[in-house]
Amino acid sequence: MIRVRSGDLHYSEGERLAHFRSGSVGSVTAETTGTGGTATVVSQEADVKLLPEGTNSSHTGDPGAVRAQAGATRLSGPSGAAPINASIDNLTARGHVIVDWPDRRGSGDKLVYVGDDGNFTLTGTSSVPPRITDLSDRSQGTVTGSVLIYHSRDGSVSVEGDGVKTETQTRSRK
Repeated sequence: MIRVRSGDLHYSEGERLAHFRSGSVGSVTAETTGTGGTATVVSQEADVKLLPEGTNSSHTGDPGAVRAQAGATRLSGPSGAAPINASIDNLTARGHVIVDWPDRRGSGDKLVYVGDDGNFTLTGTSSVPPRITDLSDRSQGTVTGSVLIYHSRDGSVSVEGDGVKTETQTRSRK
């Protein structure tokens, strides 16, 4: 499930796309809950793309339902009577992105979450690349690269360098 809070919300039923902006709230907060636990994404704006009506996400576990809230306004169906509960295709967050997973924290300029595979792809800029820091007691390390992919199903991180320097810093206990 994804729950989104923001200042402004625009929803296009034809495109099945919800666009959230920070507005007066100051940030967009999206919480995803799935087989890998809960992830919290904070950014300046986010887009949630829904799967076509009647389509369910093919991954096992959570159906990827969306509950959206902008200020005090809920994302509603055509009549405005009921909140939309639909499976998501993806969530794209942009602008000063911070994401907290169980035992990890990531930061970057853009994050794409794909509901079908549960992967979070984090990118940054050449001057400020994305980073993921392990917050667990056992390793406490940081990794950077052009693209970082957090696989929520098994907690692993893939790094793509794209010809750019990748760096891993690890502190171990003595």
